Amino acid sequence: MSSEVSSEGLFGRLINWLQQLVAITPAVENIVLPDRIGKFYCFFLIQAWRPLLWLLAIGTAVATADAIIPVAISHFVQLLGENSTSFPTSTVAVIVLFMLAHPLLTSAQRLIVNHSISANIATLVRWQSHSYIARQPISFFNSDLTGKLANRVLQTGPALRDTIVTVVTSVWYIVIFIATTIFFLAQADVRLIVPTLIWVISYLLLLRVFLPRMNRHSRDMSSMRSLVSGRLVDSYSNIQTVKLYSHDGSENSYIKHGLVTHNEANQKLLAQNSFFGTALSFINGTLISSTLALSLWLSKNHAVEPSQFAMILPLVWHIANTSTAITQQMSSIFENFGVVQEGMRSITAPFPPEDGSCSEELRVHEPTVVFQNVTFRYPRSSAAVVSLNFSINSHERVAIVGSSGAGKSTIIGLLLRLYEADQGTVSICGQDIRSVSVRSLRASIAVVSQETSILNRSVFDNISFGMPHTSASEVVEAATMAGAHEFIRQLRDKDGRVGYAAHAGERGVKFSGGQRQRIAIARALLKNSPIIVLDEATSALDSESEFELKKRLEPLLRHKTVIAIAHRLGTIKDFDRIIVLEGGRIVEMGSHEQLLRSEGRYALLWNRQIEGISN
Repeated sequence: MSSEVSSEGLFGRLINWLQQLVAITPAVENIVLPDRIGKFYCFFLIQAWRPLLWLLAIGTAVATADAIIPVAISHFVQLLGENSTSFPTSTVAVIVLFMLAHPLLTSAQRLIVNHSISANIATLVRWQSHSYIARQPISFFNSDLTGKLANRVLQTGPALRDTIVTVVTSVWYIVIFIATTIFFLAQADVRLIVPTLIWVISYLLLLRVFLPRMNRHSRDMSSMRSLVSGRLVDSYSNIQTVKLYSHDGSENSYIKHGLVTHNEANQKLLAQNSFFGTALSFINGTLISSTLALSLWLSKNHAVEPSQFAMILPLVWHIANTSTAITQQMSSIFENFGVVQEGMRSITAPFPPEDGSCSEELRVHEPTVVFQNVTFRYPRSSAAVVSLNFSINSHERVAIVGSSGAGKSTIIGLLLRLYEADQGTVSICGQDIRSVSVRSLRASIAVVSQETSILNRSVFDNISFGMPHTSASEVVEAATMAGAHEFIRQLRDKDGRVGYAAHAGERGVKFSGGQRQRIAIARALLKNSPIIVLDEATSALDSESEFELKKRLEPLLRHKTVIAIAHRLGTIKDFDRIIVLEGGRIVEMGSHEQLLRSEGRYALLWNRQIEGISN
């Protein structure tokens, strides 16, 4: 019993040691991923060089051992022909090879693949790919399907790993086996290597013809798979809209078209693989038959011993079988290769540096904000904001209003450096925000947006998201101030978790719009930043709840610099100043009373809302 435990302990330590050969989550600050396919592979190969080097060495030994076996058999045949009763050292060596060395080598190969490479490289690629993509600006995520991006991050790791493992185990194996075969054939008679050399040249020519085609079709197929995945995620994420508008049929056609297109791309790849396999079958048949004919001719001329037939034919037969097996894996290899290439379109996409080489921490003493001659346009679009000039004093409450598309949310995006201004500067406390680290900038600003982001985690984690090391009492206090504590206490999810431990569901689907906004407000209050941005922060609340929450937040916001975007003008009429935007430009600025007296754009918006309420 003790020996069994001991062996399990030794085996466990071996597996643990193998698992540690590759660091799966290394430090990734400012990591730059290569955008060329070869360099991309090498980038991760270098990080896993130790197990891969072991795998190459063991693969060399296995291929050499497999080539030695037919040679040993020819010696056995020769001994039998001589009626020898002695057992030479070579015989004992081959028996040991069969019994111990070969099983140990293949077992070691399996252990390295399973415990050092298989899971570790996939996780390593996913981790570093995610870390790189997460640094992309918001515009990057707005320009592509979220499901497609997630699919690329998740699938690139296993695809890269599978191509590496196949190349190192199968392709490397046949290269070593062919080299060893040529050596042994030359030992028998140098003329025997001619069919094998012709086969190698023919095989390389086949690769030269078919590899580019298979590579092209694999990229197309991977692109189609990514498209289908994105469409499925898009459809399932908006399933309520699909069902409410009775678009099940058209939505199914939309998905069906993607699946059919993907299948067509897959069929093209498989067709090339079939052509390659058929051509390979002919050259394999030629290799075996020509080697057999040449061996018979050499034997007839007494250049080759009859016993050597037991070596020659098994060697070339094994080359043919192994090459056929690799051909059967070829479509899988190129499918994975295409997945990696497709994934690289997102994973290695260049992005503007957020932090300059001289980045410093933002120091906020008296939180003032200044926009000086700021102009910004979205790609392939007209200017969103033009020549903005305004300042917000410390502890001042400023509202930004205007019709849809006037540039209100763009101003917030520029303040948070979600976008970079094309012209002009944005500064906080006299510091140009482009000269400070993004981390310190966003740590100084708490945001409650109309598009409330609720994570599929516990309510506690959602509220403490900006302050992950906060205490439970502080979370409860923030939720109470936001008017969320009472409904949170009554929560229970499908797994039986209650209260603050209950999970919110994807995008907070279990909560009403008002509940989501209260959680977002609690998150912002807990962050306790000197600057607070309220982007339609109470738009999902009814008037009574909004009034109650406003009273509760009033003393808390008194010592903050507050920037609010509002369509319901009644929520910001008590603000110190109101900035009115139209077409990306400031057309008015002043207090509520001043703007009403001026009878300009703001007064028009106000009167329309009052008339709407009256009617």
